[in-house]
Amino acid sequence: MKPLLFSIIIPVYNVERYIDNCIQSIINQTFHNYELLLIDDGSTDNSYQSCCRYSKVNKQIKVFHTENRGLSAARNFGIDQASGQYILFIDSDDFLKNIHALELIEQRISEYEEDTILYGCIDKDLTTGKETISRKYDLSQINNQPKEHILKYLYESGNFPGAAWIMCTKLSLINEKKIRFPINMTAEDCYWICCVLHFSNKIGAINMPLYVYHKNRINSITSHPRLSGIKGICHAITHWLSYKNESEIYITNFLCRTFVIALYNYSNLSSVQKKECRHEIKSAKKILTKSSLFSFKLLFLLINIGGISITARCIRFLVKVSS
Repeated sequence: MKPLLFSIIIPVYNVERYIDNCIQSIINQTFHNYELLLIDDGSTDNSYQSCCRYSKVNKQIKVFHTENRGLSAARNFGIDQASGQYILFIDSDDFLKNIHALELIEQRISEYEEDTILYGCIDKDLTTGKETISRKYDLSQINNQPKEHILKYLYESGNFPGAAWIMCTKLSLINEKKIRFPINMTAEDCYWICCVLHFSNKIGAINMPLYVYHKNRINSITSHPRLSGIKGICHAITHWLSYKNESEIYITNFLCRTFVIALYNYSNLSSVQKKECRHEIKSAKKILTKSSLFSFKLLFLLINIGGISITARCIRFLVKVSS
């Protein structure tokens, strides 16, 4: 019997409308050497019952019910239960687009033996129904290339990963480096991505959309900017600065870009909320001085001259004008 290859972790919370489609996209895969871990995070609708219905007829599906502690805690719980060689995350309101997705990832693993494999995805706007392919990889810039070259390509081409569900990673690496999602904050994927890419010696990609991401779902945790999201970004930046790794400049540049997003969201907070995260913003702005790009270093000077609030409002104005 072959060792279990994939542990697929799906946190579940009040998604009874979407969970069947999500689970079916796994069951219908042409590759079957996997376990599916459904972590119900204290759902108050029928999501947990739906998950149990599948586990009763499919031994590959395991269901866990926990108290509501948030996405990060549910994912971390799933990692602790995982026994596959690689882990994948799927959000419970999304699904795998391609029935050959796991087979394609397995083929990539067999050929290149990489620590982390990225893949393409389709963004589907639930308000308009519009679908857009958001990741297209030039594999000549990735296959058998040095890690620093790959990170440079991903950043400059706009293909730098922005979510945990767009990659597949060795579980042994995750556990050896003790990588887990930070709890009690959103934008937790920012921290995860930086850690995974930092510790992965070999990075690969599949130039095909394997995943469908639902945008603008009502009640989704990513549908509105949050104070906790700003704290999540600042947490990732502060942690990265502690590494003092000057060689992986493109991870630094990625974090500078997310810091700009944090500033934009900061401009939309109430005065009370701004006060609550101002210290984190002040500490995280140091990342701008580590960038290889002049624009980020200039932004650091503007913050020092004009202050955080004025700079954040300027960014908000520029985004509004350009949209």
